[in-house]
Amino acid sequence: MNQSRSQVFFIPAFVILIALSLLPVLAFAAFSYKVTVNKIGTGGGRVFSIPSGINCGTKCSSTFPSGMGFSLYASADAQSDFIGWQGCLPSSTANRCPINVDGNKQITAEFALKAPPVSLTVSITGTGQGKVTSSPAGINCAPTCTYAFLKGQKITLTPVPDANSNFTSWSGDCTGANCTVDMNTAKSVSANFDAKSLKGLTVTKNGTGTGRIVSTPAGIDCGASCSASFGEGNSVTLTATPDANVIFDGWSGCNTSTTTTCTVTMNAAKSVTATFTRITGAVSKLNDTGITACADATTNSRICPLSTFPGQDGDFGRDKTNNNDSDGHAGFSFTKISNTGAQLSANAASWSCVQDNVTGLMWEVKTNDNGLHDKDWTYSWYQPDNTKNGGNAGVQNKGSCGGTSQCDTDAYVTAVNTAGWCGHNDWRMPDVNELLNIASLDRSIPTMDTDYFPNTDPVWFWSSSPYASSSSDAWNVLFYDATDELNSKGVQNSVWLVRSGP
Repeated sequence: MNQSRSQVFFIPAFVILIALSLLPVLAFAAFSYKVTVNKIGTGGGRVFSIPSGINCGTKCSSTFPSGMGFSLYASADAQSDFIGWQGCLPSSTANRCPINVDGNKQITAEFALKAPPVSLTVSITGTGQGKVTSSPAGINCAPTCTYAFLKGQKITLTPVPDANSNFTSWSGDCTGANCTVDMNTAKSVSANFDAKSLKGLTVTKNGTGTGRIVSTPAGIDCGASCSASFGEGNSVTLTATPDANVIFDGWSGCNTSTTTTCTVTMNAAKSVTATFTRITGAVSKLNDTGITACADATTNSRICPLSTFPGQDGDFGRDKTNNNDSDGHAGFSFTKISNTGAQLSANAASWSCVQDNVTGLMWEVKTNDNGLHDKDWTYSWYQPDNTKNGGNAGVQNKGSCGGTSQCDTDAYVTAVNTAGWCGHNDWRMPDVNELLNIASLDRSIPTMDTDYFPNTDPVWFWSSSPYASSSSDAWNVLFYDATDELNSKGVQNSVWLVRSGP
């Protein structure tokens, strides 16, 4: 019997190692595909992939694993536009090409040179003046200008006549009321402006004082030039500024007016009078009382006038003639002043002093900040000048003022003047009549226009007026109800300073 014999073959170890090292290469070769980008067209740009691999530019093909999804993106250069793709998945967008790697891919990206720009020329014609602007921007000119826009753009032109002109018509490559130009070729447009008929405005200054009147739009600066011509139908605003120690007293001839402005519609020749009054003393005029209502035998707060009870306070004065509340309650007229002395608008949120435009006095505004002007500080009455103290200087430093100054009236005046408050160093104590004259008698607790004088408590305020019958007393005013009364000079009262003139 023959016995069979098995044969065993041995593979050397180094052969196995070589085979194993080739497996990834063989697998990649079997399961990867090549994606190639072809750029066509007259323009230029770059195509790149996310994730990286293609940057065409310089590298326009790369191999990606089978089944992988990725995207190509196109970026045109400055002088070119990207036109579109070929070979992408249907979900491609303007500059994105999605790809699913299920075989070798040929992707086409087309770029085209932009069309050369074309010129739009605009000219101004007619007897008037104005300019033309464009959207998108480029044209902004008078009398002639040219701008190069991209071919195919739509350009909207807008006429801007000056104050004394009217726009009348377009001509050239625009007609009708509106002008939109299709820039498929070079275009030329004319805008016609005709001059308005001019009407004269004359300003006359009246009264004992002096000041300046200026107009918007420009033309009158009176001063020297007190008449000018403006386009028919134009609205002209005059603004009055009184000189030092002068108050502006009002207008005549306006269509509408405020305390210092006058508006005139120029539908005919117009004349306006502006009255200025010089301040001849500490106070040249008195404020009105602030009372705007009337009363009958049984009822207060009736609308004035009442034929059965004529001649009441509410029937007369600035409370009736200037009651618009634009710069103070009823007939009061105030201007807010900054801590450097600059005039501020009526809606300013922060101010330090108030100019009384009727009396010409400037008042400090109390604060609530524990500073020099705090509303809670009190002072004894002290005046070392024997010509002003009624024969008794009063009492020094008996108030309570938080260490901001020595706590008497003379020391407080000195401290405020040293600070140059609101740009001035001539602050003083008001006399009793000046204090009473700032009160608004139609209100109480306090009797004060708190829109201009916040932080004014309804308490006693010292005046500078000594009491003639008793040298140890002086007058003070209670702004709870605007009553005046004498008090010992050693009593602690509030102080509210004033100065004369603008």
